[in-house]
Amino acid sequence: MKQANHKLKLIAAILTLLIFTFSASTVFADDDNYDVETNGEITALSDSSLEVNGLSFLVTGETMIKNNHGDPINFSDLNIGDVVEVKANVTDAGFTASKIKLEDEPEHNGQLETKGYIESLGDDFLIVNGITLYVDDQTVVKDGDNHISFGDLSEGDFVEVKAHYMDDGTFLSNEIKIEGEHGSGDDDFETEGYIESIGDSSLTVNGMLFVVDENTLIKDHDTIIPFENLSEGDYVEVHAVVLTDTSYLATKIELDDEGGHDGNFETEGFIESLGDSSLVVNGITFYVDENTVIKDHDNPIAFEDLIVGDFVEVKAQLQSDSTFLATEIEREGDHDNNFEIEGYIESKDSSSLVVSGITFFVNDQT
Repeated sequence: MKQANHKLKLIAAILTLLIFTFSASTVFADDDNYDVETNGEITALSDSSLEVNGLSFLVTGETMIKNNHGDPINFSDLNIGDVVEVKANVTDAGFTASKIKLEDEPEHNGQLETKGYIESLGDDFLIVNGITLYVDDQTVVKDGDNHISFGDLSEGDFVEVKAHYMDDGTFLSNEIKIEGEHGSGDDDFETEGYIESIGDSSLTVNGMLFVVDENTLIKDHDTIIPFENLSEGDYVEVHAVVLTDTSYLATKIELDDEGGHDGNFETEGFIESLGDSSLVVNGITFYVDENTVIKDHDNPIAFEDLIVGDFVEVKAQLQSDSTFLATEIEREGDHDNNFEIEGYIESKDSSSLVVSGITFFVNDQT
């Protein structure tokens, strides 16, 4: 009965999902998930790329292209001189366009927004996502809501930068804002402990294997270091995301000289399954006992009040048998368990579809 009720509650979420489904069954993330956004004229075109504001964007079969009315068009419909808004992500190939939209009457031509770690700092510039962004005495620099000076920034800070394209082909920053210790906030979990083993492009902490790539930020205090500087036995804090194949990609690794919190673990995500004394979130099994604090916001609840599909934040501790014991579980979101989720459709049949590992049912009212 509980499962049936939950299925009914999830039906409302399908309305949100269907917005993102269009021709060729392509689904796109929301604007907050783009690394780079810019507006400007197309100055160069090839069979699989375009140049806007001096930046080259790769176009793939998954790139969504729309006219100013919001109707899908082909890449071949674009021409040099067209003014477009481009939203892209940083990939191994460079900037890969996720969305391109024609603009008939652009109001913000030449604007750029990007989020990422500061890779390098100079006296009057910073580099983010490989883009050099200059500053002047009019550039606003903030840490949260607090105004700071440009000199307060450090390599490795995660920032959002708003800039505009200059006549000399450079970008001048209008605003730089530090986004906080955890960067974009999209990390699925964080844990800390000793490096148990290390490979060419991976390391194991608390029994979990983390893959690293060229975008993984590795810091020793305020200094960015290469992966090769890490060694077995180092105490680190790891921030990571869960990939579609359920492997773990480290987004940030930070050396910690102090230690003292070995085995601490935090994650947020949907409850994928429930047992008598356990739950699975982001593919990780967490056990509960009589000391586990379980809350719905600030209100204590019982473990039995949780259901599959709830979005929860879990704090846990690694045990000697290599399992995770949940110390605190907090249910987030409204009490009706309505939620919105975006992602690729992994499978579907006549009455359901699977997105991000969660099955959504549809009926004639969807």
